[in-house]
Amino acid sequence: LVIAASVSLVFALLLKPIAWVVFGGLVFVLVLGLVWPWLAIRGIKAEVQFSEEPVTEGQSTRLSVVITNRWPWPVWGLVLDRMFPTEWSVCGLRASSEFPASCQIALARVSGWSTSTFFWSLSPCCRGIYPQATPTISTGFPFGLWACRRGLAVRNSLSVWPRTFAVETLLDAQESMPSEERFSDHLTGEFGDMTGTRPYREGDSLRRVHWAQTARNDRLIVCERQASVLSNVELIADISPEIHTGDGPNSSLEWTIRILASLAKAWHAEHALVTCRWGTQSFVVSFGPLGIRRLMEALTQIPPNGLESDLRHSSRSGLQILISTDLGFVRFPVPTRHANRRRIVLSAAGFAGQEISDVRTSTREGQRDLYLQGFEQVAEQFQHQWRGLCHVG
Repeated sequence: LVIAASVSLVFALLLKPIAWVVFGGLVFVLVLGLVWPWLAIRGIKAEVQFSEEPVTEGQSTRLSVVITNRWPWPVWGLVLDRMFPTEWSVCGLRASSEFPASCQIALARVSGWSTSTFFWSLSPCCRGIYPQATPTISTGFPFGLWACRRGLAVRNSLSVWPRTFAVETLLDAQESMPSEERFSDHLTGEFGDMTGTRPYREGDSLRRVHWAQTARNDRLIVCERQASVLSNVELIADISPEIHTGDGPNSSLEWTIRILASLAKAWHAEHALVTCRWGTQSFVVSFGPLGIRRLMEALTQIPPNGLESDLRHSSRSGLQILISTDLGFVRFPVPTRHANRRRIVLSAAGFAGQEISDVRTSTREGQRDLYLQGFEQVAEQFQHQWRGLCHVG
């Protein structure tokens, strides 16, 4: 249009005065196409609000956008951008291939002197805190020559927890530590419920004598009670960026986090003391629902590219589960000859969609390892091999 206006100006000055009409029309279109979007967006106030409750990957939640038009005339052609990634499933919308970084939402019209609220149902597919960039609202109406945009106010962010799956069987955490609140049915101690009786042995306290059984058997019989113990489990995840492959929710990094969360929930439900390690962080899961909630929030905060980690930084007490790719175990060899140590190995090539080499040979470990060959049916792969690992012990 600028070139056409310049040519029409030359024609009007040198050749035909009638060209002034064309020049004036083109200038009008240019001015209107540039000024109107700027003017329209100045009268718009928009706010985005996500659900305040955290959701799990794949779970449906609601997004609302409140738009206030302070002008007396309607505003057309509004576009909401950077609301959420394109891979999310959004009810009634399809992401545009022209904008791979975010999904755009187009609004046809907002009436003058009004406040309009728009709702969408969406299903986040990858953990994290959203939106990860400042959402924007823009308009290029009426001619699309230039789009004027401004940021949206974000009332609250959306916390998406990693997806977990059920772990039906668990390894025995042989190492234990004293506890005043947790008792074992298999170990004999001085606390908890009575588990049985036995003949008196020298050194037993008289307070443990079962007088009814003593009178019946004509010899001293004492009570046996539960021992106060607490199983100790340490879950260590290597989330270093350079050892993980794949993109988005099907990457080896995301599945490493999901496996860690699933195992932590399973042992936590059995009242074990669970310690999770990733990066430079050591997270002790407190008892009760609040402990799992805090763990999920902490896992949600992990950057999409991961954090530098070292599998060698771990304690030596209790059961240890190491989770990494085959590249991670090559970089930091951690043998499983220790009786209370197990490894979960994810194939870097498999999660990258490449031809898979024999990961068992490359890591050179035996029956104490669990191998996941790719991102297809990871939970099923894990469940099948985990049951075998538990039976092997």
